[in-house]
Amino acid sequence: MAVLVFLLIGVLRSVRPPDDTHPLGYGRERFFWSLFAALGIFLGGGVLGLEEAVRAAVHSSAVHSYPVAYLVLGTTIALDAFALEIALRPLREQAAGRGISLRSYLRRSTDPAPATVVVGQGCAVIGGVTAAAGLILAALRASGGYHLLLAALLWLTVEPAHLDQTGRAIARHPEVPFAATTGHTNLLISARFRGTRHLYHYITARLTGLPGIRSLETSHIVGRFKQAGPATLGLSGSPGHPGQPAQSG
Repeated sequence: MAVLVFLLIGVLRSVRPPDDTHPLGYGRERFFWSLFAALGIFLGGGVLGLEEAVRAAVHSSAVHSYPVAYLVLGTTIALDAFALEIALRPLREQAAGRGISLRSYLRRSTDPAPATVVVGQGCAVIGGVTAAAGLILAALRASGGYHLLLAALLWLTVEPAHLDQTGRAIARHPEVPFAATTGHTNLLISARFRGTRHLYHYITARLTGLPGIRSLETSHIVGRFKQAGPATLGLSGSPGHPGQPAQSG
């Protein structure tokens, strides 16, 4: 709003007729007030926007109502796009009257007010679309619509009497594409999770309810160079024997 006020002041003051103090007129007033409008765009859209982004990244807060956020952003984008269209309409007519494109007209024009309005409203529309994209990604992340997989190995020491029952139960978990009886811990699990919170919940809520587990060790897999086995999250067990842990020596 302040940007438009500065531009309006510049336009109104620049059309005053020449007088004794300004024999050539007040045309330079447009450039003077357009400078304040440009500073307003830079400070409002750049510095304050960056400050708010850093603050949100450091002290993030959950969105309480995504429909309300979508409504606010959608209304803002629509209004900014409408204002941009209104600003471009006379410029298109003037460019068509000269037989040149709108881009060429803006580049050749010596009037800073139209270009400032177009740049300001264009930045507002781009900022609104970017904010909407970030909101959509946040909603998808909150709902589990997308995630980055965290791979981990879990070594379990299970009482021999419960080894078969616990191994079969774990092999049916969607997080576990591979489970095998091997080594001194007697049960190895290769699992994938949506993140560290998912891993923590799996260990503290899913595994603790299984019988016979004496100890548990975990390690995150930072990277793989080669791996065999199913690549889709949710497949478990060996081929031909779903839900059954593999046997290895």
